[in-house]
Amino acid sequence: MPLVKYEKDGRIATITLNRPEVKNAFSLKMVDEFTECMLKFRSDEDAWVAVITGAGDVFSAGFDVNEINDIADNLDSLPNLWDTFHHHCFQYDMELYKPVIAAVNGPCIGEGLSSVMACDFRLCADNAIFSFPEVNIGIPTIIGGIKATKLMGLPHVMELLLMGEPKDAKWAYRTGLVNKVVPGAELMDSAYAWAKRLAGLGPLAVRCTKEVILRSMDSSFFEAARSGEAMRRVVFQTKDALEGVASFLEKRPPKFTGK
Repeated sequence: MPLVKYEKDGRIATITLNRPEVKNAFSLKMVDEFTECMLKFRSDEDAWVAVITGAGDVFSAGFDVNEINDIADNLDSLPNLWDTFHHHCFQYDMELYKPVIAAVNGPCIGEGLSSVMACDFRLCADNAIFSFPEVNIGIPTIIGGIKATKLMGLPHVMELLLMGEPKDAKWAYRTGLVNKVVPGAELMDSAYAWAKRLAGLGPLAVRCTKEVILRSMDSSFFEAARSGEAMRRVVFQTKDALEGVASFLEKRPPKFTGK
C-alpha cells in the first residue's frame, strides 16, 4: 500500500497522504513518496492541476513523532536528516508552476501545514484545525515560518507559530491562511470544482502567470517585468495562444492542448 497515492482523472491529479492509521503523519519514507508524486505531476504533460488531500478525516498530524524520537537519540544525524527530508521536496520549494490545490479535510499540523502553505489554493472543511505546535516540545518551526510570512500578516504569523496553539477554520479564513471554508461533506466537490475551472484555462498561460507571481516575490519590479515579458512572448507563439484568440473571436469554448 503506497504511503502517498497518485490518481488521475482527465487533466486533474489527486495526491492523497495515505497513512490514516497514524493520522497521515510524515515519515521520511512518506516524504520521499510525496516528493515522487509531486515530481510525477510536474512531468506529466496530461496533468494540468493537482489536488492534495489526506486519507480519512485528518489531513496530516505533522512529522512522525517516532522518527523525531529516533533523531533525538542521535543528534549527529540532524544534518543528514535535513538533506534527506528537504532536498527538492515540495514543502521546501520545488520548482513547480502548475497550479496545486490543498483540500484540508481535518487537523493540519506541522509538516502537514507546511505542505498546505506550499500550495497555490487552500480550501478547508469547517472542522479543520491548523497548528504549528513545535515550540511546545522545544523544536523551532523553520519552513512553515518562511512560507507563512508570504501568506499572512506578520501579527498572525507570530500568533500561529510562536504561541503553538491550534487555530480553527474561521481564524484561518479571516487571516488569509485559506481561500475558502466549506462544510466537510462538500470539501472535495468544491476542490474539484476549482480544479476543473483551472484545467479549462490555457495551461501555458496559467503556468507562465504563476511563475511570474512567484519570481516577482524575490525580484525588483523591473527584473520581474522583463522576465515576464520574455515568457509572454514565448507563450504568444504557441498553438494554445492562437486557439485562445480564435475561440474568443468565434465565440466558442477553447480547446487547449498545452502546446
